[in-house]
Amino acid sequence: MQRLGAVGTGDGQRARGGRNHSLYPLRLDRGAAGDRLDLEVALAPCIVGYAVIAAERIGDPATRLEGNSYREWLEMYAGSDYQELAREAAAALDEQFARRGGEGRFSSLAGAFAAAARLEADFWQMGLEAKL
Repeated sequence: MQRLGAVGTGDGQRARGGRNHSLYPLRLDRGAAGDRLDLEVALAPCIVGYAVIAAERIGDPATRLEGNSYREWLEMYAGSDYQELAREAAAALDEQFARRGGEGRFSSLAGAFAAAARLEADFWQMGLEAKL
């Protein structure tokens, strides 16, 4: 079985990863207690990450769309509307980084991004394991 980098392998870890996947950006330590930059960083693995992944998969000649259970997902996130949304989100993140002292906060922001990315990986891992 191929792993996406999930943090834990027990049922409690998977369940927690799924619950936290949707709650992370709204947690007090990021969404409510932080500023817009904190929120943008917490959302980036999903908003920007999905666009990058879908565009790479659609652009790869080895990707088969016929019979692919992720076809609709790939087509939506690789589509021009979502790609534009992701470009705007990335630009907003860059702008907030510049305006809100991102250089001086880089370590904290990188940690928040890594935590959100781990939650995304856990979320996708749950889907992979459910299909087995």
